Amino acid sequence: AYQVPGFKGQIGFITSMSEHFCGSCNRLRITADGNLKVCLFGNAEVSLRDAMRAGCSEDDLLALIGAAVKRKKKQHAGMQNLSKMKNRPMILIGNLLQEVRSEIHLQQLYVTLRQHNMNTFVTRSYCSRSHGHLTHADETGRATMVDIGEKQVTSRTAMAQAIVVTGSHILNLIEENSMKKGDVLTTAQLAGITAAKRTSELIPLCHNICLSHVSVDTKLDREREAVVITSTARCEGRTGVEMEALTAAAVAALTVYDMCKAVSHDIVISEVRLMSKTGGRSGFILEARYL
Repeated sequence: AYQVPGFKGQIGFITSMSEHFCGSCNRLRITADGNLKVCLFGNAEVSLRDAMRAGCSEDDLLALIGAAVKRKKKQHAGMQNLSKMKNRPMILIGNLLQEVRSEIHLQQLYVTLRQHNMNTFVTRSYCSRSHGHLTHADETGRATMVDIGEKQVTSRTAMAQAIVVTGSHILNLIEENSMKKGDVLTTAQLAGITAAKRTSELIPLCHNICLSHVSVDTKLDREREAVVITSTARCEGRTGVEMEALTAAAVAALTVYDMCKAVSHDIVISEVRLMSKTGGRSGFILEARYL
């Protein structure tokens, strides 16, 4: 085991699983892909990597880790079901090759980097599991709400973005707070937060969840002559908050349009997209297109 001078605790590598040590276990495990495992034999993981990339504060990370530790079972639970688990306990890693080949597909995302006034195209590959069907449709193809009653309550975060291209003249008016309707950015922020809280009323099959936090941030991008809107939503629940984050960003963008349309209708709302999500069984992170 290794220890950093001046800090408590040790870091080590698990090399054997021949002995059961639940009764005396006081360990947390970090996988190579940045996931936190509180039980060596369990399938539950929390992505710290995605949370850090999404900009979670130290307090949020501590709350995320604390929630995971509090859900730790007293003993190995469900050992007889290990072979059926979709997420991988460490004792199954060696036998997952065939499953990985059959279930995991690569998605290529093209990211434009602006460096030294030049465009550099970079290809990044991400893995995600494909279930081969839409979860909001039943076996007959009819729309249905997903039953989340059996899911675990976890800390979930999602971040979304929208870009409103206004042109330089409108951007100047926004910055000077000279619009006839008033403060564009503050109004857009309030509209986005309100929309996030009413997402389930707008999206028919979206679950009604209890949000713990919603924020909408705006900034003026002179290079693109646009308003960049970034929304973040958090909750403790059984389903993700990506729809709430996307709704907040989209409605905030529509509000910017409404506040500015008297000056020009040549306003373009673009790139409404999910930037990241953490918590639950899967995580997602999308690199920012413009650095």
